This record gives sequence, C-alpha cells and structure tokens, in this order.
Amino acid sequence: MSFTISANIFDILGLKKETNEGIEGKFKETTEERNKETVKVEVGYHINQKVMVPAFTSVKVFANADKIDLVTPFNAKILITCKADRLSKNGKVIIMTDVDASAVKYYLQNKSDKETFMDGNSYYMNTSGTLTVDGYGIITNIKTEPLDNSPMNSESSPKNLVILYQVILTFLQIIIFLQN
Repeated sequence: MSFTISANIFDILGLKKETNEGIEGKFKETTEERNKETVKVEVGYHINQKVMVPAFTSVKVFANADKIDLVTPFNAKILITCKADRLSKNGKVIIMTDVDASAVKYYLQNKSDKETFMDGNSYYMNTSGTLTVDGYGIITNIKTEPLDNSPMNSESSPKNLVILYQVILTFLQIIIFLQN
C-alpha cells in the first residue's frame, strides 16, 4: 500500500509550504494470523493387572489408569567442563585430564553460536526449550467391590423349574398307569 500527498492538499488545508513537491511514502503492512485447533487423538493402551479373588466369590473391579500429557517450557544454564587426553612434556599420554580455561574459551568462541560466560573456573551457556512428557499408567488405581452372593429366591430359578418338571412327569406317569 502506498500514498502520495500532492501540493493541492496543502492549499485546501491552508498550510504554507516551501517546496513544490508533495510528500510520498509507503506503508508496510504485516498480517499475522494464528490458528488454534484442537486435535483429538485416540490411542489404545494395553494395561495388564492381576486381581486375586477367593473361590466362590464375585467382585466388581474398577480400574483407572491416568494419562499424562505435559508440555513445560524451561530456561537453564549449561555447565561446560572439558576433559581430554593430553600429551605431557616427557611424551606420555595423560588420560582424561582437565582442559585449561583458555582452551575451552577458544573452542567455544569458534564453534558455538550461543553466548557463554565464565563464573570462577567454569563456563556456562544459557539455553531454553520445551520439555514434553507423554505417558500413561503413572498412577493406576484398582478397586474391587464384593457382589451379593445370596441365592436367588425368585419363582423362576433353575432349582424351582426342575422340581416343577419332576412333578409334571410324576402326574403323567400316574395318568398313564390309571388308563391301563
């Protein structure tokens, strides 16, 4: 988008001008758009648990396994220490000895794009990032509830039906015997 103000606008507004030129300029326009959207992910987990139940007992089992989805931004300092195999003055290799601070500083200045600072004999580097944890089963609760085991007292229980069939068969046998 651009604009131009010519000399005519100054005359209309009653402003005095000392040049015959107008004012020209450009606007820079930046459009920023953020889209928020919810993503639903269905994931199946297999959690194997064991519940011990005494014989001839009925229980109802409630099991809850919590899922955690954690995203945490952080700022931290990285402590930089260096160890290296060094060659001594007599030609022997000294294994994993501390590297002096000037060598560490030289290396960090040439190889790192992050700013480092010294505190005592140690070098530090600031960093930041995001810690993401996605897990399940961290807290698992299992609860059992005993069910009532009292015998059924209804008229249609299997035990009552068997007795009814036996009575009907006995009456049929008596009727057949009396007809002969």
